[in-house]
Amino acid sequence: MLRTPSHAVSKSAARLAAAVLILASSAAAQTWTQIATPVLPRELITDPVDADHLLITDINQSEYHETFDGGATWSVLAVPTLPTGVFRGQFSIDNGGHVVMSVCRYLNASPLAGPLNLMRVSGTWQPIGPDVAPQVFPICGTPPVRGRLDPQRLAFSGAQWDGFTEHHQVFLSDDGGSTWTSTPQGTGPIDIVEGAGEPYLIGSSQSANPYPWTSIWRSVGFAAPTQSLTGGEELEFEVAPAFPTKFWALTGDLGSQTFLRSYDGGATWDVIANFDGTERLIRLQVHPTRPGFAAAYRVTGEMVTTTDGGLSFTPAGVAYFPHSFVEDGQVLYATRSVSNGFEILRTELFPTVGSQECSAQVNGSGSAATIAALGSTSLGLNGLSLQSNDVTQNAFGYFICSENAGFVAQPGGSFGDLCLSGSIGRFGELLQNSGGYGQLFGEVDLSSLPSPTGSVVGQVGQTWRFQAWFRDNQGGATGSNFSAAVAVTLTP
Repeated sequence: MLRTPSHAVSKSAARLAAAVLILASSAAAQTWTQIATPVLPRELITDPVDADHLLITDINQSEYHETFDGGATWSVLAVPTLPTGVFRGQFSIDNGGHVVMSVCRYLNASPLAGPLNLMRVSGTWQPIGPDVAPQVFPICGTPPVRGRLDPQRLAFSGAQWDGFTEHHQVFLSDDGGSTWTSTPQGTGPIDIVEGAGEPYLIGSSQSANPYPWTSIWRSVGFAAPTQSLTGGEELEFEVAPAFPTKFWALTGDLGSQTFLRSYDGGATWDVIANFDGTERLIRLQVHPTRPGFAAAYRVTGEMVTTTDGGLSFTPAGVAYFPHSFVEDGQVLYATRSVSNGFEILRTELFPTVGSQECSAQVNGSGSAATIAALGSTSLGLNGLSLQSNDVTQNAFGYFICSENAGFVAQPGGSFGDLCLSGSIGRFGELLQNSGGYGQLFGEVDLSSLPSPTGSVVGQVGQTWRFQAWFRDNQGGATGSNFSAAVAVTLTP
């Protein structure tokens, strides 16, 4: 049986949290690894795609150090020399793996007009966007955000702060930065939302009266954000990239918070909880590909997690500050405060298990669908899940399984190949749509595996093989296709 992720509290969700997130309070269950750093970090920047690519800055924020191997080796980031009146702003790593440095241009900048962002490409820093000049106040670039489905989409803003409010000029490109359009007003881009109809931009604006609040806005189409999302002011706002219409927000003041959730792109909002006193959250990190999963940090100094979309939070047993999910959420980075800085820790949330068998044919996405078995092979923990990526977009599909390997080329006129044989079971109760991100996901109940004659209980030592089947369309012809296969040997 394949358990679909649910927004209701369930034993399976609790078991998955314990078995897969591995954040129990027992020291034996901890899988956190501290990252060795050449200096005590003041800032951590993670690569959303490559968990081993990190940037840190020293306590004085005078130099940055970079690693491509998860902290085994570090090198000083070579930063370009800037002209008079131009100063470094923020650093970021986009989902193409590029390091980006935003800059601030002051009224004495020479030349007065110039780029607001620089991107490192093959070791060389190149300008991003048109030349912009400060007006009454200095203007600072915000690191550009890049589309995930279409990496040619870029958006950033030039922000001017008058002491009370940020004023933004938004710059947009849909051809990778070759040409740009701009709007004289808008908000600072947070993310480009794709996979839910026409792409649009989410932005933020800040005000310092009476406290530094953030208001969240969205655009109509790929344009400057103009529509308020919640109608309030947010302490925290998160979007799950694989679920582009699902938003999470914390609103309130310094004494109490309201936790809001929208599953329709911000058209309507549900109040999930009200937090007062020690329940208040300082940081909320939503898992990018698992519905309902999030990690947060409470004012009491503990990390908490939720598997049911925020209906309940469970202590993780560690006093770490969740920093970011990377590599589609398979790795979580966290920090722990020490004097004049912090330590960096990481944990594998969904470790890959099993072995790959049989390759897949190219499908309508232009790629061959992959499959991964994630979590645990233990029958006792029962925390195995399957994830298939690069599936044809917006296609219906489900997973199949068997103890026997096999090979049938293009069965029934399929575009792909069947890699299983013998008694093949179908997880038909979870017929799902791959959506704009071309992904299928499900949790496997090892005590109820499907077969043609009914469900069977997995046994220690058995090797089960899994594959994804999905609808496909190629060259105007409609058919089906398969992912690669993965074999998993069950353990006690």
